[in-house]
Amino acid sequence: MRVARRIFLGVLLVVILVCLAPLAAYLWSEWAAERWGCDFGLALSQGGCVVDGVDRAPVLMQAYSAVALLVVTLPVAFIASLAALIVLARRPQHDEPKEPET
Repeated sequence: MRVARRIFLGVLLVVILVCLAPLAAYLWSEWAAERWGCDFGLALSQGGCVVDGVDRAPVLMQAYSAVALLVVTLPVAFIASLAALIVLARRPQHDEPKEPET
């Protein structure tokens, strides 16, 4: 039973991390635009963001648009974290000890 519990908690952890990936993409896009000295938002799509001769605006805008997925993924992550808390709150059932033979 303990193995099944650990596998279930591992799956829930993966689900939570996948659900937080759009947030990480959004934060990366803001950080990268600031690092490269680009104006973020509408100015990024109009003027572009040229770094070392390559326009990085499409990549930044694609990562920024991932924030729309948070509407779906944050509730899923919340439900997965509640399920993980419920599993962690329950004590694992131990096998009953065998009576020593005399």
